[in-house]
Amino acid sequence: MKLKKQRKKNLILLIILPFVIIGIISFILYNKITPLLLNYAEIESKEIAYLIIDESIDTEIIDKIDPQNLFTVTKTNNGDIQSVDFNTRMVNEILELIGKKIFFNLKKAEEGDLSIINKENNNQSSFEVPLGKIFSNPLFSNIGPKIPFKFKLAGAVSTNISTVIKNYGINNVVIEVYIDIEANIRMLLPITSHKCLINNRFLVAMKVIPGSIPKYYNSGLNSASNLLTIQ
Repeated sequence: MKLKKQRKKNLILLIILPFVIIGIISFILYNKITPLLLNYAEIESKEIAYLIIDESIDTEIIDKIDPQNLFTVTKTNNGDIQSVDFNTRMVNEILELIGKKIFFNLKKAEEGDLSIINKENNNQSSFEVPLGKIFSNPLFSNIGPKIPFKFKLAGAVSTNISTVIKNYGINNVVIEVYIDIEANIRMLLPITSHKCLINNRFLVAMKVIPGSIPKYYNSGLNSASNLLTIQ
């Protein structure tokens, strides 16, 4: 009778043990491989997002930015620069136009349309990480299954304007106008997800003005556009 019970216990252990071992191995692999997968997916997603943002700010938009009308320079009677003020209406129009275009193109990329960056994805809504590629070894780069992942906008596309005023040559200043862009994207893998911040800065206008750097200039230049938020 005791021998029968012992055999029954051994049989139960033999049945359970493989599942325990598989569970432990799966846990170890999950903790080792998941960060590598996320890192690769983040690099790929950021590369695509930066290319899309670059292409969104095209010559059509840049041509609409006229430095002569973008800001007003006020000088003293002695010819020194007293203040530099932005054309708020023009700034907001430009920021809104850029924000909408980036938002639209990133949303298209979510659905697999990468035509704006001339990258083929066969209009698939997901991208793939070759499992062998995460080990940073060329021998394994195309070995193993491919793990699908998606990226989606998370939150908003934010656009702001900022300026840099600095001395240029003798008794001149140069005003540089930048567009600052921020967007959050989320990478979605079968077993996990991760959010990362995309930010970029573009020089969109430059103007050289005779005079010295003013004690005051309107860097209310950080004029923000309306956020384009995903509901």
